[in-house]
Parts: sequence; structure tokens; C-alpha cells
Amino acid sequence: WIFMFNKFLISSLNKDLATSKLINFRFYKIIFMIIISIIVSVAIKWVGILLINSLLTLPAAAAKNISKSMKQYMILSLFFSIVSGVLGFAISYFLGSSSAPVIVLFSSIIYVFSHISKKLELLKLNKKISPAAPENFFILLNKFATLVLFRF
Repeated sequence: WIFMFNKFLISSLNKDLATSKLINFRFYKIIFMIIISIIVSVAIKWVGILLINSLLTLPAAAAKNISKSMKQYMILSLFFSIVSGVLGFAISYFLGSSSAPVIVLFSSIIYVFSHISKKLELLKLNKKISPAAPENFFILLNKFATLVLFRF
């Protein structure tokens, strides 16, 4: 994965760009589909279809809402997946319930907060709210991640 990341990234963004860089677009598309299908088919046996669908879509959608770069998008997506999984397992253990619905619930909560954060940030940009106004937690998280974690 480390050696093929840039080729996967270019192939997923733009087919013409990948072709111009002499990257075999079809090959990387097929490899990516094979990897995803193997991961999903193995994971379905372990945790079920509801959890797989939520872990594939909700953390990525939440990260897309608050990320500013592709690197930040991937790291936040992974972070949200891990957080929802760990919290879901911990809470379900203490409640004595099934873990998959609790993990899905945490993934959904993270997505809803990221969506609200995105809307508030757009509202702030459009209406020019004063900087002294109280900010949403995910806006502060985004600023922290941008300033500290993803500084080059």
C-alpha cells in the first residue's frame, strides 16, 4: 500500500491524469476493487453487514465534512473509525448489549456533529460572525488538527 498509494490516489481522482502519468488506470482500479471486496467479505463474517456499511461510509463522510486536504481526510476518517469502534465496544460491554448497533450509533453521532460543524462554518463564512462567537467542537478540532497535527 505504501508503494502504490500515489498511483491509487491519482487513479481515483482522474483517469486522464493517471493515463498521462503512464499509470495503468485499469490495473489499479481492479486491484483496488479486489482489495475492498476481500476486506468486506471477510469483515461481514465477523461483524455483519450493518457495521460494515456504516464503517465504510460514515467516518469517511464525517472526515470529508471537516477536512481541508486529502491527507487530513484519510487520517480523520481512520481516526473516526477507530474512535467509534473503541467507544462502541466499550459502551456495549458495560451495557451488556450487542456491539454493532452501538458502533453504528457512535459513527452516526460523529457524522451528525461533523455535518452541523460544516453548516456552522459555512454560516460563519457567509454571515461573517465575529471571531468571539462560541464555536462548535468540530471546528475547534479542525483548527487543532490543521495547526498542530498536519503542519508541514
